[in-house]
Amino acid sequence: MADRVDAELWFARHLAVLEASYTVKHQTKPHEQARSHYSGFLLQVNLPGTARQATMWITAGHCMQEIEEQLLGRLECFDDVRFRFLDMLHANAVSELPMPFDYLGGHPKAWLYHTDDRGTALGMDFGVIFLRAHDADLMLGNRLEPVGPPNWVKVPETFDHYYMLGLPGELVRPQGQGIWSAQPILIPVERLHARPACYQEQSDPMFYGVVDTQERVKSIKGMSGGPILGLKLDENGIGRYWFIGVQSGWYPPERIVCATPLADVRDILITGMQRMLEQDAEKEEMAD
Repeated sequence: MADRVDAELWFARHLAVLEASYTVKHQTKPHEQARSHYSGFLLQVNLPGTARQATMWITAGHCMQEIEEQLLGRLECFDDVRFRFLDMLHANAVSELPMPFDYLGGHPKAWLYHTDDRGTALGMDFGVIFLRAHDADLMLGNRLEPVGPPNWVKVPETFDHYYMLGLPGELVRPQGQGIWSAQPILIPVERLHARPACYQEQSDPMFYGVVDTQERVKSIKGMSGGPILGLKLDENGIGRYWFIGVQSGWYPPERIVCATPLADVRDILITGMQRMLEQDAEKEEMAD
């Protein structure tokens, strides 16, 4: 038990959960306060041809679609939407206070949720916020650690163990007087090498696996956007891990998850970050 908790707190140093708090407006009863949480993690990239590194927040595309089209797109239903990052879910956090985040403050964002005309998910499902240096520095100052290229680039084809990391909604609980508790978890995953029947309508290459929640949670709702990890052991039994996917789909009857492979979106992410930095440099030149 202690080893499991220690591992969860250790890996949670990569986990950055975006929290949205808002007012739900009703017509026939009093308005109510609500919160939604979106698992995600930080990736660090080395920009080709330079010595520069940059940081981005990765989540599932359908999570960003919900934020953009529901919370921010339906003003008749939701009001006073505010965001902050839960960047203190790990063992070494300096501050236990979440970091306020200006979601609408000009951070370049992009998301892809590949569906057909009927809304059926076809696979690719990822979102990204390219973080400005100021916000990245604040999270790094709370000892949140981006996943560097050695842990998400040049990934082995097979692993000895697979895990899923995230924050299930049912483990975010009010403690009274505005205080909440949040417990991230690390769940074992048994990889499936063939597309399961419940995802036969998908056409994109995806990661599939069966999760073992060990009766810790009834649902993994809220873990979308968290990473899939692969652990490989050397001849001495020492493990090394890679982040290999972004968790996106969940089929409860068979406890099957699907995830977008990070390797398939690597070039898109690096190109997007380069363009953001180039645009920032152009704005600075114009300002001078």
